[in-house]
Amino acid sequence: ETLAQARYDGPYSRADDVISALGASDSAARQLMNASFVVQAALILGGALLLHPVLLRGAGKTALLLLGAASLGVLLVGVFPTDGNEAMHAIGAVLSLVGGGLGLIALAYAVRPRSEVFGTMLALLGLVATAATVFFLTGVTAYLGDGGTERAAAYPLPLGLAVAGVVLWRTRAPAGTATPEAVERP
Repeated sequence: ETLAQARYDGPYSRADDVISALGASDSAARQLMNASFVVQAALILGGALLLHPVLLRGAGKTALLLLGAASLGVLLVGVFPTDGNEAMHAIGAVLSLVGGGLGLIALAYAVRPRSEVFGTMLALLGLVATAATVFFLTGVTAYLGDGGTERAAAYPLPLGLAVAGVVLWRTRAPAGTATPEAVERP
């Protein structure tokens, strides 16, 4: 995004301009930006699949579904730029933002047995993303601007998933021991 912004013709404001403007046909780095959306979609899906072993039931299954929707949404945003197929781009943006925020909240409940602090952090990121999504989709953007509000909705997902990968890797159970998610409950 920063590289695409640096090559953008004319003024570009992260507060006022939406992320998708960097992938539109009038952006000098549109291919770079749209390719980055496709790569991000693959990373979200890959991260969700890597989390699958610890997300076996309940909120974990919901988290996987929502993160899959977010991944599909980011892919659609990259494949259908905003000034190309506007309807598909809008569907992708909504899937990405809604799936991302709610996916983080579901993920928070799924990992809470491993770490209360980590679960709370993911829940807070998800709540910020979800609130910002509501504000962005309803046009309540005067305080942060369109671009700032969209970024407040979009950025928590990659941040939360990156932290989730590190935390879950570092807190994995030793070989041969049962994790709270693996124990069957009556």
